[in-house]
Amino acid sequence: ERAKKAEISERFAKIEAALKKKPRDIEETKELEEYLANVPNEVRPLQDFIDEMRLMANVLDHFEYRVDFEHFEQQGRAAYWPCKIAQQSEETARIIESSRERYLEDMMTEQERFTKSLHALEAFANSFVQYEDLGQVKEAAARAVECMGKITAATDKARLYNSREVLFERDVTDYAHLTQIKKAFEPYYMLWNTSQRWLDSS
Repeated sequence: ERAKKAEISERFAKIEAALKKKPRDIEETKELEEYLANVPNEVRPLQDFIDEMRLMANVLDHFEYRVDFEHFEQQGRAAYWPCKIAQQSEETARIIESSRERYLEDMMTEQERFTKSLHALEAFANSFVQYEDLGQVKEAAARAVECMGKITAATDKARLYNSREVLFERDVTDYAHLTQIKKAFEPYYMLWNTSQRWLDSS
Protein backbone atom coordinates (compact mmCIF):
# COMPACT_ATOMS: atom_id res chain seq x y z
CA GLU A 1 0.00 0.00 0.00
CA ARG A 2 2.90 2.37 0.66
CA ALA A 3 4.09 1.86 -2.90
CA LYS A 4 0.58 2.69 -4.14
CA LYS A 5 0.53 5.91 -2.08
CA ALA A 6 3.91 6.88 -3.49
CA GLU A 7 2.62 6.20 -7.01
CA ILE A 8 -0.49 8.32 -6.36
CA SER A 9 1.66 11.22 -5.12
CA GLU A 10 3.91 10.88 -8.16
CA ARG A 11 0.95 11.02 -10.55
CA PHE A 12 -0.44 14.07 -8.76
CA ALA A 13 3.00 15.72 -8.95
CA LYS A 14 3.04 15.19 -12.74
CA ILE A 15 -0.40 16.81 -13.05
CA GLU A 16 0.78 19.76 -10.96
CA ALA A 17 3.95 20.15 -13.05
CA ALA A 18 1.90 20.14 -16.27
CA LEU A 19 -0.44 22.79 -14.86
CA LYS A 20 2.50 24.97 -13.82
CA LYS A 21 4.01 24.97 -17.30
CA LYS A 22 4.10 28.54 -18.68
CA PRO A 23 2.80 28.72 -22.27
CA ARG A 24 5.20 30.39 -24.73
CA ASP A 25 2.67 31.03 -27.51
CA ILE A 26 -1.02 30.64 -28.33
CA GLU A 27 -0.53 27.01 -29.43
CA GLU A 28 0.88 26.06 -26.02
CA THR A 29 -1.83 28.14 -24.34
CA LYS A 30 -4.48 26.12 -26.19
CA GLU A 31 -2.77 22.84 -25.23
CA LEU A 32 -2.70 23.93 -21.58
CA GLU A 33 -6.37 24.94 -21.77
CA GLU A 34 -7.30 21.50 -23.14
CA TYR A 35 -5.17 19.79 -20.48
CA LEU A 36 -6.83 21.83 -17.72
CA ALA A 37 -10.25 20.80 -19.00
CA ASN A 38 -9.20 17.15 -18.71
CA VAL A 39 -7.70 17.42 -15.21
CA PRO A 40 -10.92 16.20 -13.48
CA ASN A 41 -10.67 12.98 -15.51
CA GLU A 42 -7.02 12.62 -14.45
CA VAL A 43 -7.82 13.24 -10.79
CA ARG A 44 -10.96 11.11 -10.47
CA PRO A 45 -9.30 7.65 -10.23
CA LEU A 46 -6.69 9.08 -7.85
CA GLN A 47 -9.42 10.59 -5.70
CA ASP A 48 -11.16 7.20 -5.61
CA PHE A 49 -8.03 5.62 -4.13
CA ILE A 50 -7.74 8.43 -1.54
CA ASP A 51 -11.38 7.86 -0.55
CA GLU A 52 -10.67 4.15 -0.09
CA MET A 53 -7.56 5.01 1.92
CA ARG A 54 -9.57 7.28 4.21
CA LEU A 55 -12.21 4.59 4.69
CA MET A 56 -9.53 2.08 5.65
CA ALA A 57 -7.97 4.63 8.04
CA ASN A 58 -11.34 5.11 9.73
CA VAL A 59 -11.70 1.36 10.16
CA LEU A 60 -8.22 1.08 11.68
CA ASP A 61 -8.96 4.03 13.94
CA HIS A 62 -12.23 2.46 15.03
CA PHE A 63 -10.40 -0.67 16.14
CA GLU A 64 -7.64 1.49 17.64
CA TYR A 65 -5.05 -0.11 15.41
CA ARG A 66 -1.77 1.77 15.66
CA VAL A 67 0.05 2.77 12.46
CA ASP A 68 3.59 4.14 12.29
CA PHE A 69 4.20 7.86 11.76
CA GLU A 70 5.61 7.42 8.23
CA HIS A 71 2.41 5.67 7.15
CA PHE A 72 0.32 8.46 8.68
CA GLU A 73 2.46 11.19 7.07
CA GLN A 74 2.37 9.54 3.64
CA GLN A 75 -1.39 9.22 3.89
CA GLY A 76 -1.71 12.90 4.80
CA ARG A 77 0.41 14.00 1.84
CA ALA A 78 -1.63 11.92 -0.58
CA ALA A 79 -4.92 13.20 0.84
CA TYR A 80 -3.86 16.85 0.42
CA TRP A 81 -3.08 16.51 -3.30
CA PRO A 82 -6.63 17.10 -4.65
CA CYS A 83 -6.72 20.42 -2.79
CA LYS A 84 -3.34 21.42 -4.22
CA ILE A 85 -4.45 20.51 -7.73
CA ALA A 86 -7.69 22.50 -7.34
CA GLN A 87 -5.71 25.58 -6.24
CA GLN A 88 -3.21 25.19 -9.06
CA SER A 89 -6.04 24.73 -11.56
CA GLU A 90 -7.47 28.11 -10.57
CA GLU A 91 -4.06 29.74 -11.00
CA THR A 92 -3.57 28.00 -14.37
CA ALA A 93 -6.97 29.26 -15.56
CA ARG A 94 -5.86 32.81 -14.76
CA ILE A 95 -2.57 32.28 -16.61
CA ILE A 96 -4.43 30.96 -19.65
CA GLU A 97 -6.73 33.98 -19.72
CA SER A 98 -3.88 36.51 -19.41
CA SER A 99 -1.78 34.59 -21.97
CA ARG A 100 -4.61 34.60 -24.51
CA GLU A 101 -5.03 38.36 -24.10
CA ARG A 102 -1.28 39.00 -24.42
CA TYR A 103 -0.75 36.71 -27.40
CA LEU A 104 -3.80 38.08 -29.20
CA GLU A 105 -2.50 41.62 -28.80
CA ASP A 106 0.96 40.51 -30.01
CA MET A 107 -0.52 38.74 -33.03
CA MET A 108 -2.63 41.71 -34.06
CA THR A 109 0.46 43.96 -33.92
CA GLU A 110 2.48 41.43 -35.93
CA GLN A 111 -0.30 41.07 -38.51
CA GLU A 112 -0.43 44.82 -38.96
CA ARG A 113 3.32 44.90 -39.67
CA PHE A 114 2.99 41.85 -41.92
CA THR A 115 0.25 43.47 -44.03
CA LYS A 116 2.44 46.55 -44.52
CA SER A 117 5.41 44.35 -45.46
CA LEU A 118 3.39 42.87 -48.33
CA HIS A 119 3.52 46.23 -50.10
CA ALA A 120 7.33 46.11 -50.05
CA LEU A 121 7.23 42.49 -51.25
CA GLU A 122 4.91 43.45 -54.10
CA ALA A 123 7.27 46.28 -55.13
CA PHE A 124 10.18 43.80 -55.13
CA ALA A 125 8.23 41.35 -57.30
CA ASN A 126 7.16 44.10 -59.69
CA SER A 127 10.76 45.30 -60.10
CA PHE A 128 11.55 42.38 -62.39
CA VAL A 129 9.99 44.20 -65.37
CA GLN A 130 13.35 46.06 -65.58
CA TYR A 131 15.16 42.89 -66.71
CA GLU A 132 14.89 42.45 -70.47
CA ASP A 133 18.32 41.21 -71.47
CA LEU A 134 19.93 37.77 -71.04
CA GLY A 135 23.10 39.61 -70.10
CA GLN A 136 21.37 40.38 -66.83
CA VAL A 137 20.55 36.75 -66.12
CA LYS A 138 22.99 36.28 -63.22
CA GLU A 139 21.67 39.26 -61.28
CA ALA A 140 18.04 38.63 -62.21
CA ALA A 141 18.20 34.93 -61.30
CA ALA A 142 19.78 35.64 -57.89
CA ARG A 143 17.17 38.28 -57.09
CA ALA A 144 14.37 36.00 -58.33
CA VAL A 145 15.46 33.26 -55.91
CA GLU A 146 15.59 35.85 -53.13
CA CYS A 147 12.14 37.17 -53.98
CA MET A 148 10.57 33.72 -54.19
CA GLY A 149 12.13 32.91 -50.82
CA LYS A 150 10.46 35.99 -49.33
CA ILE A 151 7.13 35.04 -50.92
CA THR A 152 7.38 31.48 -49.55
CA ALA A 153 8.24 32.78 -46.07
CA ALA A 154 5.33 35.23 -46.22
CA THR A 155 2.98 32.43 -47.30
CA ASP A 156 4.08 30.30 -44.32
CA LYS A 157 3.58 33.27 -42.00
CA ALA A 158 0.09 33.93 -43.41
CA ARG A 159 -0.84 30.28 -42.77
CA LEU A 160 0.48 30.59 -39.20
CA TYR A 161 -1.61 33.72 -38.59
CA ASN A 162 -4.70 32.01 -40.01
CA SER A 163 -4.22 28.94 -37.80
CA ARG A 164 -3.79 31.20 -34.77
CA GLU A 165 -6.92 33.16 -35.67
CA VAL A 166 -8.80 29.85 -35.50
CA LEU A 167 -7.34 29.20 -32.02
CA PHE A 168 -8.45 32.69 -30.96
CA GLU A 169 -11.89 31.98 -32.51
CA ARG A 170 -11.56 35.03 -34.74
CA ASP A 171 -12.47 35.56 -38.39
CA VAL A 172 -9.71 34.25 -40.66
CA THR A 173 -7.89 36.98 -42.60
CA ASP A 174 -7.95 36.60 -46.38
CA TYR A 175 -4.42 37.12 -47.67
CA ALA A 176 -5.53 37.17 -51.31
CA HIS A 177 -3.07 40.03 -51.93
CA LEU A 178 -0.18 37.66 -51.21
CA THR A 179 -1.62 35.03 -53.57
CA GLN A 180 -1.84 37.67 -56.32
CA ILE A 181 1.79 38.72 -55.75
CA LYS A 182 2.95 35.11 -56.08
CA LYS A 183 0.85 34.46 -59.17
CA ALA A 184 2.14 37.59 -60.91
CA PHE A 185 5.76 36.87 -59.99
CA GLU A 186 5.96 33.15 -60.89
CA PRO A 187 6.48 33.73 -64.66
CA TYR A 188 9.51 35.96 -63.91
CA TYR A 189 10.87 33.39 -61.47
CA MET A 190 10.49 30.58 -63.99
CA LEU A 191 12.07 32.68 -66.77
CA TRP A 192 15.20 33.75 -64.90
CA ASN A 193 15.68 30.57 -62.90
CA THR A 194 15.38 28.45 -66.07
CA SER A 195 17.68 30.80 -68.00
CA GLN A 196 20.34 30.56 -65.30
CA ARG A 197 20.17 26.75 -65.25
CA TRP A 198 20.38 26.64 -69.05
CA LEU A 199 23.45 28.87 -69.08
CA ASP A 200 25.08 26.85 -66.30
CA SER A 201 24.61 23.62 -68.22
CA SER A 202 25.77 24.94 -71.60
